[in-house]
Amino acid sequence: MSLDGAVMLGPARFGGVCGLRRHLHPAAVARLVMERTEHRLLCGEDADDFADRHGMAGADLLAEDARAAWQDWQRRRAAGDASAIDQSKDAGLLGLRPIDPGPGSKSGGRLFRPGSDGLEGAAPFGHDTIGVLARDREGLLGAACSTSGLPFKVPGRVGDSPIAGHGLFVDPGVGAATATGTGELISGICASVVAVETMRRGGSPLDAIVDVMRRVEAVGDLRPHHQVALIVMDASGAVATGGFRPGFLSVVCDDDGSRILQPDLVHRPDDEALPESATDGFAKSVPPPTA
Repeated sequence: MSLDGAVMLGPARFGGVCGLRRHLHPAAVARLVMERTEHRLLCGEDADDFADRHGMAGADLLAEDARAAWQDWQRRRAAGDASAIDQSKDAGLLGLRPIDPGPGSKSGGRLFRPGSDGLEGAAPFGHDTIGVLARDREGLLGAACSTSGLPFKVPGRVGDSPIAGHGLFVDPGVGAATATGTGELISGICASVVAVETMRRGGSPLDAIVDVMRRVEAVGDLRPHHQVALIVMDASGAVATGGFRPGFLSVVCDDDGSRILQPDLVHRPDDEALPESATDGFAKSVPPPTA
């Protein structure tokens, strides 16, 4: 279990961390990197030590339900069972995120429940990346992004979330973007900076999303579970959201309160494939050579 995160106010004001194992709030640690160092990205144990030095409380990141499911998966692998985690049995992972207070609360549950129940669901199993864009009354833009990454990832894997231009990007006076989905795809096309550059050329936030989706399409060799979704905001505060496939929801908070929104654009609206975790197991790696 490891966490990545970033915060950004502009190209000269950015901080990111990756591979945290002892601190629960990577975006808060990333903000310390931005405000208290001249660096941009800290990783691994050194990032945890940095958080300790600046007074951030440590925490056990792995919830007991997730730990039990992982241990059961390891036992089955040792016995020769190569199947994925059974979502129908592993209720701890199937249900709400372990630190989510639940759908009955103001802040919980509704973006992360599998299946379609009105606006509740169809987030992929294991989805947990959160991206936030903000604009204050003076027009200052900011972004934050945090994740625990792909479930059962190869140890050491870092996705798009803590990297400027990939998981998030802010250019004051132009706009901001944040992305979620398959981190390798997002990083491969620098999705967030592509979106902001589209607005720099005069495009709208929705134009920016269309541009990113076309670039995802052009990558080719896409698997059924691949997803890229974005929130894009221009300098005036106009917002658009969109996903390559169904299943992406967002929340807007303004003077009228908070509300859950369907995306403005779904590039492939008829794609309803199950995420990889339900069909093919988790992160893949090539076995090391045997002696």
